Amino acid sequence: MKAHNVRHAIKGFALIATISVLLLLTMVAVAFLSLSALTVKTSRFEWAQEEARANARLGLMIAIGELQRDLGPDQRIAVSASLLDSNPDTLAIEGVNNEQWMGVVSSRFDQNQNGSPFTRDMDDGGLQDARNGTNFRIRDQVTNYLVSGNEGGRDKMRGARQYQDALTENLPLGQDVVEIVSRGSVRNPRDFVRVRKVVTEKLRLTPDGRTEIRPNGGYAWWVQSNNQKAHVGRPDTHRNSAIDHNNGTGMQRMLHPQDAEPFVIEGIAQGQDNRDTRVLTPKTFTIISESNRIGVLNNFHAMTSFSSSVICNVRDGGLKKNLSAFLHNSDNGQAPEIRDLNDPSRPCYIGVSPNDFLIGPPNERHAAIRDVDFNDTQLQDIAPTFELLWNWANLANEFSFGYASTGIREQKIWRGAPSRNGGANVYDQENLRPADPRNLSTIKITPVIVEACVYYNLATYPRGTGSEQQNALRLCLYPRIGLWNPYNVEMRLDKPMLLQLFLNGKKTVEFNGNVGFTREIYYGGRRNTFDGQYGGQVYFKLPAVTIPPGETFIFSMGGAPRELNINQFGANILQAREAPSSDSYLFKDYLQVRTSRGQYARDEDNDPSELMPIAPTSYRERPLSYKEHGADNYMFMLKYLQNNPNPTIASFRNEPALVYASVSLQAGGGDEFPLEWPTGTEGIVHQLTGPGDHVDAGNPPHPFSRDGFRVRWLDETASNKGVNNELFLQEAPLGNWNLRASYICRNPYDNLTNRAPYFHGIYTRDNPSDELSWDNLNPVLRNGFQTGFPFGKANFGVDTVVAFEVPTREVGIPSLGYLRHLQLSEYVWHPSYTIGTSVADPKVPTTGTIPTEIPGNNRGWSSAGLGTGYWAQLFSDIVFYLPEKNHLIFDMSYEVNHNLWSDFFLTGGTPNQVANFAQDPIRSPLNNGNLRLWDRNGDPTNDLNDMFRAAGRLMIDGGFDVHSTNKEAWKALLATTRDTGYGSPNRTPFPRTLFPQGQENDKAEYSTKVFTGFRSLGDQEIDSLAEAIVREVKVRAPFFGLSDFVNRRLTEDPTGRNGAIEAALEQSLPNRGQNQQFPITKQSLPNQGGLVAEGNPRQSDLTRSDQLLKPASTGYGTPGYITQGDILQVIGSGLSARSDTFKVRSYGESRDINGKVLAKAWCEAVVQRTPEPVRPDQVTGLNPRVPQDGEVNFGRRFQIVSFRWLHADEV
Repeated sequence: MKAHNVRHAIKGFALIATISVLLLLTMVAVAFLSLSALTVKTSRFEWAQEEARANARLGLMIAIGELQRDLGPDQRIAVSASLLDSNPDTLAIEGVNNEQWMGVVSSRFDQNQNGSPFTRDMDDGGLQDARNGTNFRIRDQVTNYLVSGNEGGRDKMRGARQYQDALTENLPLGQDVVEIVSRGSVRNPRDFVRVRKVVTEKLRLTPDGRTEIRPNGGYAWWVQSNNQKAHVGRPDTHRNSAIDHNNGTGMQRMLHPQDAEPFVIEGIAQGQDNRDTRVLTPKTFTIISESNRIGVLNNFHAMTSFSSSVICNVRDGGLKKNLSAFLHNSDNGQAPEIRDLNDPSRPCYIGVSPNDFLIGPPNERHAAIRDVDFNDTQLQDIAPTFELLWNWANLANEFSFGYASTGIREQKIWRGAPSRNGGANVYDQENLRPADPRNLSTIKITPVIVEACVYYNLATYPRGTGSEQQNALRLCLYPRIGLWNPYNVEMRLDKPMLLQLFLNGKKTVEFNGNVGFTREIYYGGRRNTFDGQYGGQVYFKLPAVTIPPGETFIFSMGGAPRELNINQFGANILQAREAPSSDSYLFKDYLQVRTSRGQYARDEDNDPSELMPIAPTSYRERPLSYKEHGADNYMFMLKYLQNNPNPTIASFRNEPALVYASVSLQAGGGDEFPLEWPTGTEGIVHQLTGPGDHVDAGNPPHPFSRDGFRVRWLDETASNKGVNNELFLQEAPLGNWNLRASYICRNPYDNLTNRAPYFHGIYTRDNPSDELSWDNLNPVLRNGFQTGFPFGKANFGVDTVVAFEVPTREVGIPSLGYLRHLQLSEYVWHPSYTIGTSVADPKVPTTGTIPTEIPGNNRGWSSAGLGTGYWAQLFSDIVFYLPEKNHLIFDMSYEVNHNLWSDFFLTGGTPNQVANFAQDPIRSPLNNGNLRLWDRNGDPTNDLNDMFRAAGRLMIDGGFDVHSTNKEAWKALLATTRDTGYGSPNRTPFPRTLFPQGQENDKAEYSTKVFTGFRSLGDQEIDSLAEAIVREVKVRAPFFGLSDFVNRRLTEDPTGRNGAIEAALEQSLPNRGQNQQFPITKQSLPNQGGLVAEGNPRQSDLTRSDQLLKPASTGYGTPGYITQGDILQVIGSGLSARSDTFKVRSYGESRDINGKVLAKAWCEAVVQRTPEPVRPDQVTGLNPRVPQDGEVNFGRRFQIVSFRWLHADEV
């Protein structure tokens, strides 16, 4: 049998393989299907996302178009809806639904023919503001809020499109509303920003050939001003120049600070060791310190990393003019004439002449634009000129920073007759070379008289022997003259001066308490016998001397007694090295035997002789005739002895006058009542052995014997307060008064009373007081000289008071704010500080700049029952009859601010400095480091040195819009000088002068440091001031130009009392120490009825100077009292009255056919307005042309300077 191999077959493999392949194919198919679905889905999402981004870009483009139309022109202002706050006194915004929306207003005022709210009627208040007395509300002025849904503006809303008002628009979050600023940007829900979406649509062609509109998504946008935030991302261009107090290096950092201080902003911690390295964006603070994260969110609306401003005139339109081009150029050594461009119909093209006026219309072309009759401005004879600015700026060529020196710079001399009667009336033929108060153009630097008085002792000595012996009366006169140098440079009085003092020099005295024993004494006069009406005149020579900066020298007699010389005045020389002593005096003996004055020589023998039968031992003043023994005049006059160092009355007349002061109710036109000492008050009559004997030291004159004048003290004597209402005595010498004036006299608006001294100017006579005793007023010996204090007793505890600073080579004239030290008037009733200051003039209604009194013959001093015609003639003599055609009383600060702050800016550079900047702006920045070069095409040097073209090449880096209502932004701006090295760490200095004589005063509480050093503010004071500024901005905005912000309002409400910053300072902490120590009570003065004076009529109104308009303290204006001018001197060059940099945030979304949102996108751009016009004019191409035939005025061109897409978490 055969054997066979058995083979077993494996069945089912093919099936398994087939199934496996099918599974694989299935998986591949599924994978491909999934991939296909994913691809389709991804493609659809990307399409939707791109559509959302397209809508966001569409919103951005529309927003930029709205910006170009609404904010391209110069005369448009961006305002935050927070200005509509119904309760401005709190930081929280009340009554506004959308406080972060930004509106647009125009500075054009079409209700007036000249297009401005400001008109001038010199017969009815001067400059006036048409916004006063009307229902002018900012809400009504807003033409558009720049948010989506308001495209076209309020006037373009039609049909279903309803205008959205930020005040009332209610936007609950929903399908049609988007939060365009939310938790990714801010933390506080009040800071969220909601806007309405605008649906975008597309046309779709249907299968049957029709078209239909279907929504494809939407957009939303919102615009915010960056200029109303603090620019925290830029370093100081002068950061490498350390401040040196000795040579002035680095002082630009105190005048043009650029690095806004972020570490005073609430929630931003100090975490940056190197101040000179700045953050790139606000969010960079979270890198510095994680603790800053919440602070960054809370201050989204307070900080920015980019902002710039076009240098334009918001009030009138056009670029501002570069005043440095006038100040730093010359024409054969004289002030240059900068001619108009081809179109003088626009203020921006009107040039500057040395003879142009700083107050009122500068020239005829300006007047024509404002519809003003230039020949009837009634300020033409007394307005200071632009040549004065030029001369002040060129002083910098003579002085170096630090301890400098100057001689006397006398004022311009009046070249015509001193008055209509040849000087024979009020000047008594003694002022043939008077100071010329008209159209100031030259610089005057002279000392200020703060005291001019005399004390006296009486003595007696025997004449003859036996029964023939009689007793002579000797008057021992102790003059006391105080001269203050208010400047920061030493003042060399290189020639002697002569002071004429006219007092109540004809007195009767009662001896030994016996009304029957009297004699008459008279000081001197100008003849050897009694000199009638001139009997009260005495003349004292002051030697050549050098007064250090800020010091007050007290001049008195020195050496042995000398006879008062009434012929050779040089013999009556005083000195300032020895202290006053009772054994050093000028004497006059009364030896007339037969005299017409014998009727007052009463004693037991009834002999009309000045000699006396017995020697008296005591005396008191007791006038026997109120008419005969009243003062004929109260005045003093200081002259510079250029011609004759040993003057006589003849030579005195022809010397140049520095100061003429009439401290009299009637200017010498009547007898002011004499003084009667109280019963029981007596002085000692000193017993001498003979004519060669003298009163010994240690026998000071009686305090009541003092007669003369002084500047009113910060705190008046109790005797003065006791006689008259204390409110009459509260005056700020450096506030509403001009102590550097050449003419001091009563004006028609000074307050009057029915008690001596009858009127209350800044110079006063004293009522008798022990506070004025010889010992209480003893001067203080400093560096070999007897010194005093300008505003109080000599021993007040203050050695120097530097109030004014002259320009130096190192600093020059860096800004408008620095011009505040310049004297603009020769009249005492104008303010000491004018440019940048805004305190209402108490003599002028707050609704205008001049009283309603019309100039004319004898006007002011005689009309409306204000005095007799003779008095008016005498006062008109003093001011050379200028009131006949001119207003001498006016709000000078308002007028000069109105002409400067909106029209001009300064580069702060000389032509050489500008040329270096043009070639290398980084290494050679301008002194005004806020300015950056914008247009670098070609060589910009010539343009930068040009008055009209400079602003077309420059922009203000970090320009700050004064319409900001963000307290934290204001804090950062105010604290820009913090930690610069000028003062203490963590303090913000505001020095009045850059080279102060004293120490830093870092306390708000009162300290004598306020008079000698400089004030620095702590963070709490900065916070308080910023909050008060925000309050004022909310009350006053919009500001029609920077002048409108600097100045008070011309209105009856409280905004008419002072400027925004000045008002904020009154309400906040920085000055509380002096305000409490030396307060001025703000309440109306009582009218005290008729005057009692010789030949006086009844007075209709004795209190025409408004107490409510005075500063808060008599210490206002002293070096450590911070004023608006001090703030503007630091930050003024970086301010703007409009915004030019904007953040635009746009949202876009895509929707499906059912309205479902498929994708969202957010973007953000920074948009910058530039100096380039969209449609340049034909004159220079610098400014937009005037629209013709319904053209839209697009103004200046906007540019996008940055763009980024935002993630949803960043919104």
